[in-house]
Amino acid sequence: MINAFDNIVYKNLSQVLSAIDIPAIVEKRINEYDLAELEQLILDVAGKELKAIVWLGAFLGFLMGFLPPLFT
Repeated sequence: MINAFDNIVYKNLSQVLSAIDIPAIVEKRINEYDLAELEQLILDVAGKELKAIVWLGAFLGFLMGFLPPLFT
């Protein structure tokens, strides 16, 4: 029964995805957002990611500066 279900899904997956039209749904949902709200959402996500990159860079810089003198 599971194999039959898998076969049906695999055979009809392209038709289902084309019928759903995901890019149009995403575009519609983005266009429904208030511009200020969308901007704040992007800045929040980007801020968190940039903080992670900065801290990772600081950690790697610390390791690169601290470890070589220990091994010479």
